[in-house]
Order: sequence, then C-alpha cells, then structure tokens
Amino acid sequence: MNAEIIIGLALMGVGAAVVAFLRTPAELRYKQPEPMKEAGAEYAEQYSRTERVRFILIGLALNGSLFLLWKFWALPRWADFANMSPCYEFWGISGVTILFHALFVGIPLLSALAVAVLISRRGLKILRDVQVPYQGEKVFRLTRIKRGRIALLAGWGHVLAPLPFVAIAVWGAPQADALRSGFTGKNFDYSQCGAKAGVNDGQPQDIEAKAKMPNKGMEPMR
Repeated sequence: MNAEIIIGLALMGVGAAVVAFLRTPAELRYKQPEPMKEAGAEYAEQYSRTERVRFILIGLALNGSLFLLWKFWALPRWADFANMSPCYEFWGISGVTILFHALFVGIPLLSALAVAVLISRRGLKILRDVQVPYQGEKVFRLTRIKRGRIALLAGWGHVLAPLPFVAIAVWGAPQADALRSGFTGKNFDYSQCGAKAGVNDGQPQDIEAKAKMPNKGMEPMR
C-alpha cells in the first residue's frame, strides 16, 4: 500500500511538472533568468561562449580518456592483482601488504595530491589577492567579487581541503597492518598462481617454495 502511495505521488509530481512546462511560453522554456548586477559592486570576468565550449570539450575529452583507460586497462589489472595478491612479491614486500596499504593509504594520499593540485592552488591565489574569485580568474556565471574575511575563509578552506584525505591515510595505515597480520593463507589455493608466483627484486619466485612457507595476511579480495 505504501509503495502505491509513493508511486501515485511521484506520478502527480511528474504530471504537475509537465503541465508547468507546457504552460511556460516556448521562448522561455529553456532560458535561465540572468542575475542582475548590483550598483557599485565588482564582478569577475566571465568566459566567452567560445571559451566555454572549448573548456567543456577539453574536459569531456580528458575525462572520457581517463574513464576508458581505467575501465578497460587499469581496472582489469588491478582486479587480477587483488584476487591473486598472495602470488606476488615485489622487492621483498608481499603482494598482500601492497594491496592493503594501497587501499587504505595509497588511494587517500593520491586523492589528497589531486585535491591539492586542483583546489589548494586556487586557495593560495585567493589568499594572495585576499579576494574570491582571485585577480584574473574567469567564471562561468555572473559572480560578485568578495574580499576580507569571506575571502580568507574561502582561501583557507581551499588550502586545507586535502587534510581529510591525509587523515584517512593516517587512520588507514594501522588498519592495513592489522589486515595484513591477520592473513594466514590457509584458504588461498596457491596452485592458481601457475608455475611461478610473484616477483622478488625482479626475480620470479618458485610457487612450490612459496606454498610451503608460512604466510600472513587476509584472504584475497574477490
């Protein structure tokens, strides 16, 4: 009964939206109202239509390329490594150790680095000019320039944006150690690794010898 009521309310909302759309004059249906400028206020320079189109096309190309690279190249290799991590050893470090530290420490630190490059740099420019948007920054919509305490708060907010990811990495380091220490390898079939398992300082390690050695860590992710 509750599901029928929810579906009915949703259909009523959709119907009301359609009616409102049809009653709106055709020339105004897809047009957003332009914000009004206040007298005496300063506004940041806006991107031209050509610059907006170029910005969007470049963003779509870069993000699309990264998505395809991740989905069809990086993700399958990462999934294979995650499932077979007990088979690997790099420079004396087991694949299980690398897996857990990559998940709990590496990814948060990479995220912090990305945020620092994309966001914190803007924050430094805001603090330098004590205004937001900073001097020379273009915007997509009409944006009033703000100075003083508001600009300082915005600048420090941008600069400190990577800290939550760093905190996650600090928290995740002992969690990764605990998961690695809890791994026994009893439930992992080392025969899946084939004739060789892992790499130790660039040299392949014999799977039969690895299977006889005591192992630490958690059952590999599937």
